[in-house]
Amino acid sequence: MRLCIPVTQHFGLGNELIPIAKAFCAAQECGLRLVCPEWARADRKYHHERYFPAPWKDRLLARYGRLQRRVTFSEADYRATGVVDYGQAARAFVESKGLTTGPLTFCTEGMWGGFESIVNSRLYIRSLLLQMPFTLSNYHTVVRQLDPVKLTVAVHVRLGDFAPASGPEWKPGAWNMRLPLEWYESVCAAVAAAFGPRAQFVLCSDGTVEECDRLIRRFQPIHTIGRPLSSCSDMLLMADADLLVCSISSFSFWAAFLSERPYVMYAPAMQREGNRLFLWQPPAGAEPAPGGWQRGFAMEKESRLPEALKATLERRLAEKLARPRDLVLGGCVPVAAQ
Repeated sequence: MRLCIPVTQHFGLGNELIPIAKAFCAAQECGLRLVCPEWARADRKYHHERYFPAPWKDRLLARYGRLQRRVTFSEADYRATGVVDYGQAARAFVESKGLTTGPLTFCTEGMWGGFESIVNSRLYIRSLLLQMPFTLSNYHTVVRQLDPVKLTVAVHVRLGDFAPASGPEWKPGAWNMRLPLEWYESVCAAVAAAFGPRAQFVLCSDGTVEECDRLIRRFQPIHTIGRPLSSCSDMLLMADADLLVCSISSFSFWAAFLSERPYVMYAPAMQREGNRLFLWQPPAGAEPAPGGWQRGFAMEKESRLPEALKATLERRLAEKLARPRDLVLGGCVPVAAQ
């Protein structure tokens, strides 16, 4: 058999999805059978058989895969191909090593390569999340409470196992740290100041109601705090919002990656070089286009909504208000002038 198996390390959902997305890309390009990971082995609360079941066939295939030739596509192998797209790089590697025929267990691993390398996995990851038990019901429970003609702003407050910053100054490039709740509050306040009652908020957090009390009292969000087995539905709710306010976590990054809408990052956590702000080192010579389109925005505490972001959200609001012209929803359009 020719199998492709992601090697997961029992980290958080955002981290684990990366080797799974790589496995999908490699399987598609190399004609391999994708084998689902055995989520039930992981330690996190969302990893158990009731929430992330591995089909019994995949469990058998994973065990069989250990008995045949096993090749792990390492970061060094990936870099050596010179190809950004992970699936195409995997195919180049397989062809160069003479692995195009015969039994093979091709293993994917690690967080390296970045989201740019797995762009073609987005539809698969969304479908994977949607298949998980409780996801659709949890998602529907929130969406049915939203006003379809208002802007939806999803706020991800990552607390849980993230530690508070050790000092008053945030170090650029720091990870696995809690963002100040005051920053979330200031971003929401900037949105409220710009859009007033035309905006509504959804709060997704692994914290408690008490920890998020100020945000809840001030902005009255629909929240999923305390809802069991909501990791997948939270990620999809964040991805489908009109604006996402991110934490510095792979969970938020995945939601932004799965989305096509704008998102906001905490500016002090961004790395800076000249006139550039970035999460990961961009290619040499890359410069932000002045006045060009952008989807990601960086905001400080107590800052106003960037004009470009405000304009983008105004256009989105106009789209939502144009529902009477949506033909498939029973709307109508004017006769075109001759």
